[in-house]
Amino acid sequence: MAGPRGGHVLAAATAVAAAVALLALIRRRRHLQGPLIDADLDGTWPLPLAQPEAVGLSTQRLSEISRWSDGWVGSGKLPGLFTAIARRGKLVYAHSSGSADVASGSPLTQHTLVRLYSLTKPLVSVCAMVLYEKGLFQLDEPVSHHLPSFANARVLLASGEIVPAEREVTVHHLLTHTAGLTYGDSDTAVDEAYKAAGCGWDAPYHLSLSDFVDRIGRLPLAFHPGESWRYSYATDVLGRLLEVISGLPLDRLMDETLFSPLGMADSGFVVPPEKLPRFAAIYEASEAPGRVGAVARQRRRFERGGSFATLLWSLRRSADAGSQPVLAHVLRQLHDGGVNKVVLVLGARGALIRAALAEMGLSPQLEIRFVDLGATFANGFAASLLAARSEVGEADFLICTPDHLFDCSLVPRMRRALIDAAGGDGRPSVFDAVALVEEEPVDRHRRGLPDSMVRVAMQSEEHGGVAAVLHLGEGTMPEAGPAVRHGVEAGIYACTPAVFARLEELSLHLDHFALSEAMARLVEHGRLGGTSTRGRPWFAFERAPAAEQERFHVIDRRLNEAALTPPSSPLSMTRRLAQRLNGSPRPSSPSPPSPPSRPTSSASPPPIQAASPWRREPSSADPPPRPRRFHVLDDAEAGDFTVRRPFLEAGGGVVSTAHDYLRFAAMLLNRGELDGVRILSCKTVDFMNSNHLPLGEAGLHRVDIEAIAADSGFAETGFDGIGFGLGWSVIVDPIKARLLASKGEFGWGGWASTFFAVVPREQMIVLSLAQIAPSDRYPIRRQLRTMAMSTIVD
Repeated sequence: MAGPRGGHVLAAATAVAAAVALLALIRRRRHLQGPLIDADLDGTWPLPLAQPEAVGLSTQRLSEISRWSDGWVGSGKLPGLFTAIARRGKLVYAHSSGSADVASGSPLTQHTLVRLYSLTKPLVSVCAMVLYEKGLFQLDEPVSHHLPSFANARVLLASGEIVPAEREVTVHHLLTHTAGLTYGDSDTAVDEAYKAAGCGWDAPYHLSLSDFVDRIGRLPLAFHPGESWRYSYATDVLGRLLEVISGLPLDRLMDETLFSPLGMADSGFVVPPEKLPRFAAIYEASEAPGRVGAVARQRRRFERGGSFATLLWSLRRSADAGSQPVLAHVLRQLHDGGVNKVVLVLGARGALIRAALAEMGLSPQLEIRFVDLGATFANGFAASLLAARSEVGEADFLICTPDHLFDCSLVPRMRRALIDAAGGDGRPSVFDAVALVEEEPVDRHRRGLPDSMVRVAMQSEEHGGVAAVLHLGEGTMPEAGPAVRHGVEAGIYACTPAVFARLEELSLHLDHFALSEAMARLVEHGRLGGTSTRGRPWFAFERAPAAEQERFHVIDRRLNEAALTPPSSPLSMTRRLAQRLNGSPRPSSPSPPSPPSRPTSSASPPPIQAASPWRREPSSADPPPRPRRFHVLDDAEAGDFTVRRPFLEAGGGVVSTAHDYLRFAAMLLNRGELDGVRILSCKTVDFMNSNHLPLGEAGLHRVDIEAIAADSGFAETGFDGIGFGLGWSVIVDPIKARLLASKGEFGWGGWASTFFAVVPREQMIVLSLAQIAPSDRYPIRRQLRTMAMSTIVD
């Protein structure tokens, strides 16, 4: 037994041990009870902070979003990505991957200034409803009452006839994109009229807002107001309307009605010199060095071209069932390249292939549909494709055979070939299909090319880098004139729906025919094009030369060095833009250094091996950096935000921060009020979040965008089950939309991969800000939306 002295010593030791244990427990609880905020994202936050579990979210599942975000940057496809999630009025998650500027390594934080592009539209729509609540206009009021050029509106029909509009364009039509306006960037006669009048996609660079609206109001509409939906300059017209009604320039109006009351101090149309060090660079995802600025023509679309929606793939032969590794690889590469729908034509081993797909762990965003022909079908590969025509629809698509591995960059490369063949401005392609060809000489195995190759004779004249194929086959090639190259036979083709017509012609005369026979028919009619692989590999695991591995380029860098550079005048900017579009060479710039990499394991967004979601310093054990897939452009395409331009773009001209936009989204979630400041009434916000599209034929329910849209041009996300309110989209049927979402969720996105969603039913906000265009190159929004919703545990 211990003596009195020993007992005191033991008691003291026990007390010290208990104190240490208690301190450790307190520290542990402090860590667990804190928000999941990156340690280096210090500074002020727009909302109170809370632990995820305190508001019904899972910390572990939120950590998976961090790994997902780091994976996108680590794969070399994104320069940076900032993500924030709030619930029940508390910010619980904020994570930054990559950097705001790759060259300088500046961090991407909640205070980094980014170009919102079409995320400007919700801001302007809210300002409009502030004036509406003041009684300054009515939603059904004709726009012509304030903008005279919209009087006596006319509609250009598909037949070419111009008829009087059945009704006037109203403010409601502008807010819902049902006015009959366009962006002047497609292939319709109305779009051609826009271009001829100087009102195409580049109008903000050479017109004032008032001059633009005066011109556009005199042009014919694409449809009778209220009868269809098309993404357009409607919000820009709305911005001019607000100027006339309020008597204030748009920037001052937005500051007085929205930015200043909400404390959005970094939001506006101009970046002042003192804020330039916080201004992020903007990048263009590019699969073809030298094709710089091609996406500039699409800059105002929320989602626009650039990737295929559908792959058509025949797996009739029983041998294909044994190629499961190839099938899994190709499907992942296709999804990573932008394909979101695959139509598989199945034969005798269809059940086995279905079972194999169920075990592959493919992305839920990749929709797979099946066409079962049965075991007895024996009419040839090409004939089998006709059975799937109804599943493909009227969009451009890919045809692929199952025995070729290839890199995801092939998908947008071939899509770009069809666009380039039309001059890149939305006109129909001069070819019905395009095949990849290799320049001679070619080491087939080094380049990872399939064995099924034929000799191709090409004419010298090219249409946007695509030349007509004059001869297809193994026979004798012309000795002079056309260039002779290698082409891929029955491999992968980028096709327009016109290919089905050629397949049907053959089916009338032949019971069994190959795809090469159909392509030979296209050659006879001069409708098969060929585009060079430019020496790039097909296999995802082969490495191209370093100069070919960069997949992104800066569109606009306005950081420290920008403060020392005099701002460009609108005239010089327009001249540089014209030079770029005419193919004039651009000054070369040094490649930006690689950012610290994270472990990756596949071409799709790879999982991060590190268990912790927090930032860490790179280690010598890390694998080498993945090649970057974006490039730098100058400010000519993106616009000069250092000066106030005569055209204040209500549809896409505001610069803001994650801090500011979270406050805006929180105000909407709180039904018009934040921190005691009320912007709109609860009733008005609810009204804006309702689906305002027309009633269906039965008159019972309002239609979704898919049912009414006219050439919406959207590609990353479909619009089944998605309606439209006053300024943003609204989910009306999550099942039809095939989204893990809640009815009533609303939000929008921008051209440079900016996105926000407000989910009233779950009291949740999701914000994602990047600066890479176009926004449809990678399925970031769909993936983030799914992951964010999956964090809800209460």
